[in-house]
Amino acid sequence: MDQLSDLNGYWEISQVVSADGSIKEFPVNPYVDYIKLQGTQGHRHKIKVQLGKALTIPESGGEVFTANQSGDSLVLTYKTALSEWSETLTELKPDSFTVRNETGILYRYKRYQPIIVE
Repeated sequence: MDQLSDLNGYWEISQVVSADGSIKEFPVNPYVDYIKLQGTQGHRHKIKVQLGKALTIPESGGEVFTANQSGDSLVLTYKTALSEWSETLTELKPDSFTVRNETGILYRYKRYQPIIVE
């Protein structure tokens, strides 16, 4: 749980591996996820990327989640007004993380690096 602060910041999906093993790569994303975690409580916001503009974090909305230890695994449990679900954190590094959802889909994220246009 000490590493959880590594989740803070901007992330983009780099790869999705479906339950049947098929892989979809995401070399460029129109949206990034902003994650803010304090202790075991967090928020995740989807933010639209616009070239030449700073990313703006919404004041409200997003997905509220908690991070809880479940056996040897760390589970992120999300809750919105419309839904509730969980993802198991399978890997966490300063520049990447991976989660598996309840249906077995694996999401690989990499730290977002803005595209600089000169």
